[in-house]
Amino acid sequence: MWLRALTGGLYVALIVASLLLGPFGFGLCFALLTGLCLHEFCSLCRHHGSLPVNEPLSLLGGLWLFMSGWLYFSGTVGAAILAPWLLFLLLAATLEIFNNHLKDLGTLAYTLLGQLYVALPLAMLSRLAFFPEGYSWHLLLGFFIFLWTSDTFAYLCGRLLGRHKLLERVSPKKTWEGLAGGLLFTVVAGWVMGRFFPEVLSQWAWMGFALVTAVAGVLGDLFESLFKRTLGVKDSGHILPGHGGMLDRLDSCLFAAPACVIYLLLLF
Repeated sequence: MWLRALTGGLYVALIVASLLLGPFGFGLCFALLTGLCLHEFCSLCRHHGSLPVNEPLSLLGGLWLFMSGWLYFSGTVGAAILAPWLLFLLLAATLEIFNNHLKDLGTLAYTLLGQLYVALPLAMLSRLAFFPEGYSWHLLLGFFIFLWTSDTFAYLCGRLLGRHKLLERVSPKKTWEGLAGGLLFTVVAGWVMGRFFPEVLSQWAWMGFALVTAVAGVLGDLFESLFKRTLGVKDSGHILPGHGGMLDRLDSCLFAAPACVIYLLLLF
């Protein structure tokens, strides 16, 4: 238990420090996390046996997509920065034509899934970082606080009050009581953020931001559980003792980031 707590504390400290260090600290940290998550994703596909994803190509495409998002949303470059990533998509499809071991399009499908499921959502974090313009850590910090609050209180409420399974075939330990507790305390965290940073968002907007983050985060967690169950594995990796892989820690972020960007764009 102490090892899990220590690892979790170091992980939180790394995320918070990267945000407070400014745009370059954020960009460097999450480019690294994008690469680690894609590596774990490709490893999961290799574990399945019949899905040998082209990992070097996948890593190159994902890192380019993340850095393109960082450069574009920061206002450094225009949308043309995405052109090489579109070329990557064409290259990935073209290579399958000459694959002598091709049985179906599963390899290509999972290669593209890695880009859409992992790299694109992490690139969307840059939209939160530079929203509405210029770097600001407030929305990103709130975003991760909401994810951690939802995860922590869903676990605690589930352990103490859980009686009714949420979706047992996908994640046997999750309960409706845990979900309700996680959502409630996350909205409270949104209220607190509204008290501290009313110049960023209004109190109600912060609470809405918190609710969207929590709901989408739960869906992201369930999707990764479904993905791992489909491939017959327990954890995405072992880089974080007591927690599994980096993809296990960022799974809720992968659904929550695009959802929060949509929320803020609709709000403003």
